[in-house]
Amino acid sequence: MNFRKVFFIKFLILFMILSFLPPTFAQVKRGKTVVGSGVIELVSRDRKLNADYIMINERKILVPSDTKIVDEWGNALTLRDLRPGLKVVVEAMRNSAGSYERKITVKK
Repeated sequence: MNFRKVFFIKFLILFMILSFLPPTFAQVKRGKTVVGSGVIELVSRDRKLNADYIMINERKILVPSDTKIVDEWGNALTLRDLRPGLKVVVEAMRNSAGSYERKITVKK
């Protein structure tokens, strides 16, 4: 066989192997906490998802009703207390059921 055929067969085998691997490498594992911070750009409601969200660093972060929102001293806040310009730290931890427990801490 010539070099091109050998290269093509090896490439095809590699492609087949990679196509059967599950895409779990990009997912967050259970119990691992993901932390992000930034300044709130927008607080709004997504009509399609029927869910509230905030925009931080051009990233949409859903805020379900069970999200804990606190200030840096631990005082409870609501979604209505969040407004553009506030600096926040968002913590999300995937629990055993597969959903995320979120906590938003407002920094002053």
